[in-house]
Amino acid sequence: MRTVSLMVAGLLLVGCAAAAEETAPAKTLNPKIVALPDNTWLRMKPPREPDGRNYSGCCIGESKLGPVWYWGGGHFSYDCNDVDFCDLVTNKWTRSYRPERNPWGAKNRWAVSPREGSPTARHTYQQVCWWPERKLFFLHSGRNTWEFDPSKMKWTCVAGEHSTSKRLSPAPQGVQNVHCFYSPELKAPVSIVSTGQRGVYVYSADKGWTKRKKALPQRAVWQEMYSAHVPSLDVQLISQRKAPFMWLYNAKTEQWTPLAAVPEQLRGCQALAYDTGNNAVLAIVPDRKEKARLKHLLVWTMDPKTLKWAEVKPAGPVPRGWGLWAPLWYDPDHNAFFFLNRIHQSKSTTWVYRYKRPADKKGVD
Repeated sequence: MRTVSLMVAGLLLVGCAAAAEETAPAKTLNPKIVALPDNTWLRMKPPREPDGRNYSGCCIGESKLGPVWYWGGGHFSYDCNDVDFCDLVTNKWTRSYRPERNPWGAKNRWAVSPREGSPTARHTYQQVCWWPERKLFFLHSGRNTWEFDPSKMKWTCVAGEHSTSKRLSPAPQGVQNVHCFYSPELKAPVSIVSTGQRGVYVYSADKGWTKRKKALPQRAVWQEMYSAHVPSLDVQLISQRKAPFMWLYNAKTEQWTPLAAVPEQLRGCQALAYDTGNNAVLAIVPDRKEKARLKHLLVWTMDPKTLKWAEVKPAGPVPRGWGLWAPLWYDPDHNAFFFLNRIHQSKSTTWVYRYKRPADKKGVD
């Protein structure tokens, strides 16, 4: 009888768990993004657009203020040290804390903010990644490595000249010659330094930076890189301005494979992201054939199975801009891409693009 009772209790528990799973509340979503048709752009028009931050890109992760993280600037653009967050559900940009301006005219420029303990505004290119296991934004910038905790809105220098750990941070010869990304295969941030102390480095919270054994390919030296992780291939798709223009980099095996036949429009692309719902890589590039300062932005997709690129023609209005500095990120909750469109040194507009709904989601809102 005891065995039967235990079996019945177990079945009841399984049934309760299944019922709880079925009745779990769905995530709150933005109805305008949910209703967005396939292959269509949507300008979000939030109450406040973020100030443009030259040579600085976004990142997507998690935060009470929204998943999109935007920091950096200087160089005739926004030069304050706060982080801007975008919440796609509420369509709102919010600053992390009261901004402090860089005293560019002072003899002794700030290296670290005296109030927030943050780095002062500087170019980030694509040197920021989200570290999901630790719920942190991770930044390898110049001679220093930083973590930003979005739950506390707090910076910590974990390696380099401003850290208390005495850990070294691999320094580039040029500020744009660092590319930092998160590797799901290694479960750690990876940084490619293509000048100065060049090489590939992996960061550990316990040990700091460790240099990988294999050297950079010669054609990857002195490059400004941008990338997207392609989980179906277990590689990082890396874009650069010179031939071979794109690489497939395997962080586990340290293998660099040049991508053949990169279309001319995509050479030097800085806006790359992966669509988990459709197993496709998207690239956004300005139409180089146009002579206008703000060019229509083109959408290209790559099939990881064939490694072939194809241009798609979106329906409706298309943003005009630059497509620079890691502005494209995929939001799996909405099955749509966030895109920060730079239109001026100090101005930006917020857009969303849906490539297409996955086959099993067609007709489902």
